[in-house]
Amino acid sequence: MAEQQLLLVLELEHRKEQKALQNYQAAQHQLNLQSQKLEQLNQYRAQYIRNISQDASQGVESLRYQQSLAFVGQLDQACEMQAKQQSQAVLVAEQRKSIWIQHQQKRKAIEQLIDKKRSAAQLAKSRKEQAVHDDFALQRFIQKQKK
Repeated sequence: MAEQQLLLVLELEHRKEQKALQNYQAAQHQLNLQSQKLEQLNQYRAQYIRNISQDASQGVESLRYQQSLAFVGQLDQACEMQAKQQSQAVLVAEQRKSIWIQHQQKRKAIEQLIDKKRSAAQLAKSRKEQAVHDDFALQRFIQKQKK
């Protein structure tokens, strides 16, 4: 009966572990998206600055150049915000990974406990069978001695 209860607890812990894994994978996916967005923003910013430099070398109006620099400032702010979102996504992914590992460790501990109980039960059964065999052999020996 105790093994059945442990198997039930194991099943519940396995479900929790799977849910935690799914949560971790979702957080990892979100982190990848945030990282891609940041990379794209940085690439766009770098390309925009190259374009400004090319335009400036060919001669560009002062107002247009100032507007371009202001836009670069907005891109810088967007990159900072995206970097913060990426950092937050890293923290969430790390937390969810930690939770998943905790559930994994619990499941493994329960599995080890079940294995120990099964081994102990098998050992007790083997000893009982050996005792029966020994008793039978002793009875046969005694009967031979009487004859």
